[in-house]
Amino acid sequence: MKMDRISSNYDKAYEKVNRIFLNRFHINIDQKDATFLDIQLLGYDWGFNARDLLYLYFDLEKECNIKIPQEFIIQGKFKTINNIIELLCEVYEREAV
Repeated sequence: MKMDRISSNYDKAYEKVNRIFLNRFHINIDQKDATFLDIQLLGYDWGFNARDLLYLYFDLEKECNIKIPQEFIIQGKFKTINNIIELLCEVYEREAV
């Protein structure tokens, strides 16, 4: 049962992140190579700046109806798309308890 919830949380998080990237940045992450999802957003490849991450942060909180814990940002869980998906899964798991 727990594995189903984890898989469901991942799918839900991935879809929400992809929707935000499509709406805000006009990027479809489904079209990116899987390794690209582990590249830092502030790096050369993505070309994001701090303002983009701030928009992403607020879009995630609004779209997912969550509050992202400050500790996750401090721990570096907001650097890559896969980090952000994992972060959302952790938040969803906390809420399920």
